[in-house]
Amino acid sequence: MALEHPICELLLQFHTFDTPCTKSLNFDAIIGGELNFEARELLFVATQQRDTLIDGISNEGDRVDPRNVIAAIELYMPSIYKITHSMEQSATAQIKLNRPLEFSWTSALAKKKTEFKIGVLVYEVCFILTTKALALYNNAKQMLSHENPNRSSNLAAAANELKKGAGILDFVAQILLPRWVNPPENTPPEVQIDVLICLSNLFQCTAQRITVVQGILKDTPPSALAKLLMGISERYRITDESMQHLSNVKDMIKEEAKVWPAISMGLSSRFLGMKAAIDLKIGDAIGYLARAIDEMEAIKPSQKILGLKDAIGVCSYVLHEQFKEYKVENESIYFMGVPTRDRLQVAQGIFMNQIVGYSLPEVDAVSFASASLEDDFSSVTIDEPATGGIASWFGRSSKTKLDEVSCPPGYDKSVFDQLPPDVQAEVIMQYKSTQN
Repeated sequence: MALEHPICELLLQFHTFDTPCTKSLNFDAIIGGELNFEARELLFVATQQRDTLIDGISNEGDRVDPRNVIAAIELYMPSIYKITHSMEQSATAQIKLNRPLEFSWTSALAKKKTEFKIGVLVYEVCFILTTKALALYNNAKQMLSHENPNRSSNLAAAANELKKGAGILDFVAQILLPRWVNPPENTPPEVQIDVLICLSNLFQCTAQRITVVQGILKDTPPSALAKLLMGISERYRITDESMQHLSNVKDMIKEEAKVWPAISMGLSSRFLGMKAAIDLKIGDAIGYLARAIDEMEAIKPSQKILGLKDAIGVCSYVLHEQFKEYKVENESIYFMGVPTRDRLQVAQGIFMNQIVGYSLPEVDAVSFASASLEDDFSSVTIDEPATGGIASWFGRSSKTKLDEVSCPPGYDKSVFDQLPPDVQAEVIMQYKSTQN
């Protein structure tokens, strides 16, 4: 069966994610003081690499190439994470800010085009990782586009791009974002845990749809394909339920989880019908095809996703033709009864696609302590208007003063100083709760 078969074409229908945009910033100009050469060089390099990322996500009259976005983020990530890691290690050091370090991103997932400005390093790291995941999805779509001469041979590679994207989204949702202490109420969808978990599920469902296409091309038994499709339907249904409360996410994104449970179930019934026909149970085959047609014709995708609507229409025509073929064969040869819908079996769903795990690059910390400032931590002065200073960069409230981040009575200071900043905050919060 050719890749251009209507069922394969339907399964390879992809959403296209927009690309977010950001404003340039100069790390070297923002973080002042008499820094050592390694720290100053890191800030300079990070600034240049972030500008390269801006070039990669810019759309100057043409569509953004997701490969450029992926490459730019892979170049920038070690530097921005090294800055983040170094700041964590320098949490008690005296760091001079010439002005606030604020990251500005315009969301690609939010319903309205909104700019979000947040002065927290973990925000920058999480946002660019989510951007990379979306670019991996778009790249998978590009690899399987009709214009790509290597379309048929790209199936496995495209599925792997989706699994890598899902792995990044899971990492951000389950590892990075929980470290963000006291995030603001208004954050973009790109850094919301529930949104990223749902997107990861959508990525994995799309990867399994590609697996089904591979199975169709390799003449995999129809019973196995029916189980894979039912597994997709079940996962989409769960994701659709989770996405109902995501009020700030574009409807086009949520629509995928809404229409694909029925599409997948309809195609699963079609392959159960093929299995019944192979077993010479033509009456059952007719029943399964009738159920498949009912499922497909009940789908009403948005007018905005005409590609999916057209693909469903063509696929429904194929199902009708197969239904007529089975019916003529039954009426002329087998004369079997057709079971009612409630007596037809449903395939046991299998969801087999595993995500490709992600981990941050290994980096060594550099010191951002300014030699021009005194060693007394309590006397640190951060140049206004950088209120909150370094403490706010890790998600603590901007109202928190630096002299509040000190070892509570009863704790070993040498042990306390070795704790990560977010754990230190928890210890202090626990101590304060006992004093109220």
